[in-house]
Amino acid sequence: MTTPQIVLNNDTARTRETDPVTSHIAADLSALTLNESRRNVLELIKTHGASTGSEVNHNYHDRIVAGDWPPIHWDSPRRRAGELADAGFLARRGMRMGLYTSPETEYELTFQGLAALEVSK
Repeated sequence: MTTPQIVLNNDTARTRETDPVTSHIAADLSALTLNESRRNVLELIKTHGASTGSEVNHNYHDRIVAGDWPPIHWDSPRRRAGELADAGFLARRGMRMGLYTSPETEYELTFQGLAALEVSK
């Protein structure tokens, strides 16, 4: 038995070629959905200003430790920032040194991201 291959075809990697059209539509919409962790990443960048992925991770986990937000995997906030940038909620400003030793992408909030935060309140 072979596993169906994920085919992008200008689509998300959330569905397989053999999935029904409704699954492809749902996957596309879910890429734009502001679930709790994505909304929290936008909120962090609104609060702290332009941030690198490691800064987003660090600030997110500070909120987890404070008891404000539920636990998630350490690197998830950085990944959510990349997804949010792909969807237009964040913009990639370029590269700068993050909290560690290598240059990282810096993210800033877009008007679309700010509007999404206002709508999701």
